[in-house]
Amino acid sequence: MHRLKTTIRVLQDVLKDRPPRAIDMTMLNAFGGQRPDSLPVDRLACDVLEDTVRTRRRHRHTVEITDREAEVLTLIALGFSSKEIAEQLGISFKTATTHREHLMQKLNAHSVVLLVHEAVRRGLLRL
Repeated sequence: MHRLKTTIRVLQDVLKDRPPRAIDMTMLNAFGGQRPDSLPVDRLACDVLEDTVRTRRRHRHTVEITDREAEVLTLIALGFSSKEIAEQLGISFKTATTHREHLMQKLNAHSVVLLVHEAVRRGLLRL
């Protein structure tokens, strides 16, 4: 979302001499797949916005996890309990549980089986 907002701000700066309605139409056309042919700057705006939209779609399913979460995920996949994970990594039980909860949220999983399945599907875990 941040990249999209930044791109729009940059484009608005580039298009600042154009009337606001023309800027809005350029952006709407870019998202709607229609390409205006009026000015080169409109085509540039469409190219940049379309690239941004493609990038967002491509990375929509990408999940970022920390190195520690990756360690916890591996141990979960190996069948370790939160208590065993805490002992193995030298962290508190509460911290191990928090890592587990964050992983479940990030991968939208409601069980360990789904968590591991999603992690493998997204390339976060190799079994």
